[in-house]
Amino acid sequence: MSDRINRKDLIVEVASELFLQQGYEATSIRQIADEVGVTEAALYYHFKEGKRQLLQAVFACQMPNFKQVLEDCHGSQSLAELIQRYGQAVALIAPHTAPRLRWLISEYPNFAQDAKDFIHKKQVAFHDELADLIEPFVVDAATADALAWTLNCVTVGHSQLFDSLELQAIVDMPLKTLMDTLGKRLD
Repeated sequence: MSDRINRKDLIVEVASELFLQQGYEATSIRQIADEVGVTEAALYYHFKEGKRQLLQAVFACQMPNFKQVLEDCHGSQSLAELIQRYGQAVALIAPHTAPRLRWLISEYPNFAQDAKDFIHKKQVAFHDELADLIEPFVVDAATADALAWTLNCVTVGHSQLFDSLELQAIVDMPLKTLMDTLGKRLD
């Protein structure tokens, strides 16, 4: 039984890396099977719906998990502290998540609607939990909702500018500094 679990995990890991390197559309089931060292039939044994089901498994296991970011925000005593903790937590996971986020954004138009729905559902759940953490520090739920989306946009925008476009090579604006500044301005 553990061989099945290990092989399935290996398939997901290899598929994730190939999707990141080549793109989802350019990666075939045969390539994944060859890289893992199994037959296509063995791959279909674990993922009966093929590449589409494998993509779902990659999302579930390999895509950025921002739950830890929210965990690090619990216990904040002010909005400024919450925003600073949020920025610090995002900065800690950024080296691992940035390439996956870039891949997700670039590949998104190629995904089937069920994959897009899965991504939307995860993003909205993250947003809702962040808004719940913000709400005690603002006047109402609508303000918390808007601020949660703002924080999400700021961190993704920072990643795109400073990581994807390598702006950090010419401008010193770490995410922590950005979030500290934003937290002080909003508190």
